[in-house]
Amino acid sequence: MKGLGIEKIADLWRFAPDRMMRSYGLGKMKSLELAEALTKFLACGPDDYSLMDESGHIRTLLECVLEAIKPLPEPDQSILRMRLALDGKQAAIKDLADQCGVTAGSVRQTEKSALLSMPRAQRVGQLMRRRLAALLRHRCEPLYLDRLEEEDPWFRGLSEMPPAFEILIHYFANQRIYLWEYENRFVIARISWRDFGELKECKARLEREATEEFSRENNAGPSPYEMDYAFVPEIALDLMPLLQS
Repeated sequence: MKGLGIEKIADLWRFAPDRMMRSYGLGKMKSLELAEALTKFLACGPDDYSLMDESGHIRTLLECVLEAIKPLPEPDQSILRMRLALDGKQAAIKDLADQCGVTAGSVRQTEKSALLSMPRAQRVGQLMRRRLAALLRHRCEPLYLDRLEEEDPWFRGLSEMPPAFEILIHYFANQRIYLWEYENRFVIARISWRDFGELKECKARLEREATEEFSRENNAGPSPYEMDYAFVPEIALDLMPLLQS
């Protein structure tokens, strides 16, 4: 099970024994059924297991959010559904405040309280950050939201819901991961849109300065310049195709 980081018995320290013993199907009598149950538990990982139901299904991020919304009273439930655009277009905070007869601050507090108080909110946040970080690590191409669930099924249902995903990132990613739009596609990145803009400006300035220097030294017109991308930080290497375009 090297793909799970499990190569020897000592690697099982990350998996709590009491939770492992309660794993669905672990009480089966046949050795094959026991092996299958244990394999399923280990494949889920230490964070995922807390989101497993009795059938062994891991709740997706969207399912966790929908479960958290159900018990909310009105108008809190409606406010959150409209903010997350679960029923269509996202509602702006000011519009919701006017519609519900409350302040914008009240809408923000409802949104924050509902998400951060949902069952296993801390675990969901940890899992979200871990999974996105794994997808972004050592990447050489952008991670697009519309392809996210293809790369990790735990995000199923959110690829076509940028407003909801943006809010979830805001509350659970601790300003380590960002979502922004570039040429009509939403990009998940480890730098903000502002930082990406600064990289684009830096590239343009370096190209301009190199071209002007070449023209002065050779008394000729502009020459093609091969860009040195050493100025790009490691956490933005996945955005290189966007910088080069």
